[in-house]
Amino acid sequence: LGLRVLFARSASALNRRYVGETEAAITRMFEKARQTPALLTGIFLDEVDALVPERGGRSGSQQSFKVDALSILLDLLGSADEYPNIFVI
Repeated sequence: LGLRVLFARSASALNRRYVGETEAAITRMFEKARQTPALLTGIFLDEVDALVPERGGRSGSQQSFKVDALSILLDLLGSADEYPNIFVI
């Protein structure tokens, strides 16, 4: 028990090729962190901008996948009461 940094990964490494896989990878990361028997579990996300759609109007399926992935990440970050021992940097 104690402090454990479970994940230190680049957000671009979470990007997957097929629909729904990126969102599932983000959710699995939080679920695994929640199941870790530690007082505090840290998730360090580098290059989080890889999950954000480009500004300036380019649209397409790639951009909509990024919106979905960002929505999942923000939803998980916003539900801190379900993940009280997890912090994200």
